[in-house]
Formats: sequence, C-alpha cells, structure tokens
Amino acid sequence: MKSGVSHGVLLHRGLMCGEENASEADLLEHVLWYHPRSDDGRRRLERLRVIESLLAFGKTFSGERLDSVLLSKSLYVFLEVEEEIWMVWVVDRDADPSAVQSSMCRAYDERYLTGGRILDYFDEDGLNAVKALRSARKEESPSLSEKEEASPTAVLRRELEDFD
Repeated sequence: MKSGVSHGVLLHRGLMCGEENASEADLLEHVLWYHPRSDDGRRRLERLRVIESLLAFGKTFSGERLDSVLLSKSLYVFLEVEEEIWMVWVVDRDADPSAVQSSMCRAYDERYLTGGRILDYFDEDGLNAVKALRSARKEESPSLSEKEEASPTAVLRRELEDFD
C-alpha cells in the first residue's frame, strides 16, 4: 500500500445490504478489499459509514461523481474504477487529490489490466451466490461455510490479498 494511506477500500456498491438488522458479515459483503487488514469488523463498519455517507451526500447534493472530500484531518479520495465499483483511499489532508487519484488508477490498472474486470465476478450466477449466502446466514444453514468459501466476493478477496 502506498505510504500515507491511513485506510482504503474497494467497494461494490451494488452488493450493499440495506437491512437494518443485518449481520456484520452481510454489512461488509460489498467490501472487496480493505486496508489495513488489522482493523476488526466494528472499525471497518465505522469507517465504511463515513465513506458511504460521503458518497451518498455527493450524489444527492451535487448530482456529479465525487472525486475528493477534505475533512478536518483527512482527505478522502474517490475513484469509480468500474460501474458501481469504487476505490476510496483516505490520506493526509495535505495530499494532492489528483496525485492520489493517479496512484489509485495505477494500482487498479496494475492489478486488473490483464485479469479482466471486477464485474465479471458478479454476473447473474455470482449475484445469485451472494443472495444464497445471505439467506444461509439468516437461517444459520449447515452449508454456510461452503457458500461463504464459494461466494464471488470471497474468491475476489483471496485474489486481492496481495494488493497491499
């Protein structure tokens, strides 16, 4: 991971869970990659709430795609790398947003230039697998671990383990 990035995510916003009483696993299902790995689920959810709120705010009030937001201590830099797939890096507030976006583009291109698109993992079968996994979690199904292992999100996360 580039130095100066306090945390970062790769999100598939189309996989977001809208249920209020959803499990932590369901709420994190749309997170394809997260940095730092050492953050626990609660910390990830806290940080994701800020990111998702900023994305929603930008879409609602500007009507345009959000590029960056400067908060008191941090600069949030956003890049939609594919439709509904967002890369977000949080860096020092003095960083140059254009330079950070360039680094994000290079990181994405290095990873995916030859490997195909992220959305290829989430064709109709992939989306159905995610829905089946959410149902299995609710029912506490005995096949839950098999479904979790085979979900396209899990497959992609394993491939992204070296992305740091």
